[in-house]
Parts: sequence; structure tokens; C-alpha cells
Amino acid sequence: MVELNGLDIYDPMIREIRSSSVDDIACWFIDTNYNSESFFVRHAYFTGANQPYEKLKRTLKAEIDEDTWESFYSSVSRAFEPPKSRNGKPGKIAVKLDFFLPTRNSPLYFFQELLTTWKEWM
Repeated sequence: MVELNGLDIYDPMIREIRSSSVDDIACWFIDTNYNSESFFVRHAYFTGANQPYEKLKRTLKAEIDEDTWESFYSSVSRAFEPPKSRNGKPGKIAVKLDFFLPTRNSPLYFFQELLTTWKEWM
């Protein structure tokens, strides 16, 4: 299970770390068996404070069951098995975030990739 608490980014222009809350992150994705070559979305979640449900509904041009939406609108992932590499050693996961970063005069959306190697599974 992965829990998203926010994101800290170093801004070299002002030489400070900017902290973002979960509300600043539009969506996040997990590859639960990352191979260091390609990212495969196995889990997708939406957070964000600016009515992501309404935006997604407009984009898909469809209604989404509220119970289903609740399982995707979360900063905590569903449980998953720890990954294993081909040689049987602990594998990797990768998390990608899509978030709003205010820059001088314009917003910027981009993906940040984070890697974790499992040392111990709780």
C-alpha cells in the first residue's frame, strides 16, 4: 500500500523547497512491478481539490458510479502484493504524479517519477 502525503520540490530560482499538499496533486499512478524501462499504470487515483470528478465526467462524457469514484478518489492506494524481480529478489514500484506547480506567470503540469525498492514489506 502507498500513501501520498504531498510533494516537496526544490525551486532553484529562489533556492527554497516548495511544499505541496495532496490537494495540489491532480492524479497519481502506481506501477506495482516497475522494470526500470517502461511505466505501466496498474493503479490510478485522483486527488485534487478542484472537483476532479466533474472534470473526469465531462472528459469521459459518462456518469461514474459514486462508490467506484470513492475508490479512485484517494491519497491511499489499495493493497497490492510486493513486486519480485526475475531473479526472485525484491522488485521495484514507481509512482508518477501529475500536479500543478505555479511558476512565474503560468501553470505547469508535469509528471514526476519516484522509485522505491522494497526492503521490507509491512
